[in-house]
Formats: sequence, C-alpha cells, structure tokens
Amino acid sequence: MRAHLILLTYIKPLEEVDRIVKRHFDYLRENYRTQTFLLSGRKWPRTGGVILAVGKSFDDIEEIARQDPFCIAGVAEYEIIEFELGSWLPELNSILGVNANV
Repeated sequence: MRAHLILLTYIKPLEEVDRIVKRHFDYLRENYRTQTFLLSGRKWPRTGGVILAVGKSFDDIEEIARQDPFCIAGVAEYEIIEFELGSWLPELNSILGVNANV
C-alpha cells in the first residue's frame, strides 16, 4: 500500500495565509471525514505544513492538493512524496484496510 506525504510551503506572507486558514481547516476536515488524511500539522517554524494521506493514487492526491484553498489562493506550494508503507501500528489496520503491522 502506498501513502503520501504532502509538504506545504508558504510562498506568501503569513498575513495572507491567515486570511484563508479557516477555509483550509474546512478542507482538512473534509479529507479527514473521508479518511484520506491521517494527520496534519504546521511546520515549525511556521513556514508551511505537513499532511499524511493514504488510500488514493498519486494522481488523486495531486488533485486533492489542488483543491486546497491555500493552493487555489496561491499562498502555498506543494510537494507530494509517495512511499510504500512498510510497517505501522496494528491500531491503524482498520483505517488502512489491511491486516499487516510491525
């Protein structure tokens, strides 16, 4: 199974990012609801963010990233790193839809 690490980098001042952060949070919530996103958070220092996504192809994740209000507004750029899952906590089996673990 493949997973995707989505790295956001702000390309506009934080004041512009903060103007649309509520819409970005709505976008995150929707992707948590569909269990596409497993975790997310801000980089520290605050230069962007990180999202872990599963259950979709690279092309699907790329399209989902394009729908982020940060991307639409041009305040962030994305890098998507696709990787093969090797091991994980057994508690994630139901979310990942598999039975393997560490």
